[in-house]
Amino acid sequence: MIAILVIGLVLRPILTSHPAIALTLRLLIGLYLLWLAICLWRRGTAVIAQHGRLITLREVFVTTLLNPKAIIFALNVIPFAAPRPWLYFAGFLGLLSAVAAFALVLVAGPLIHLH
Repeated sequence: MIAILVIGLVLRPILTSHPAIALTLRLLIGLYLLWLAICLWRRGTAVIAQHGRLITLREVFVTTLLNPKAIIFALNVIPFAAPRPWLYFAGFLGLLSAVAAFALVLVAGPLIHLH
């Protein structure tokens, strides 16, 4: 959410006024996602098996901030240029909360034993 807000509020005005930069950024993101997919396809399970350590909260946070999907959401899904972008952002946050709650029920549900 932090990355989406920063990108939407800071980069969107720049990219709106410079379409060539926006196109270049989109192409670079597409190439980066393609490269990641190829890397995961080729050696994903080997990397997981090789390292076999827990991932820290800091690593998750940094990875989330650098996630190229945040740029896609900030520039294409949440309309920061709309008259009241906070309504869209609140709706997106509500959807995210619902998905997180559902995932928590799926994960924690089997762990809870009701007698």
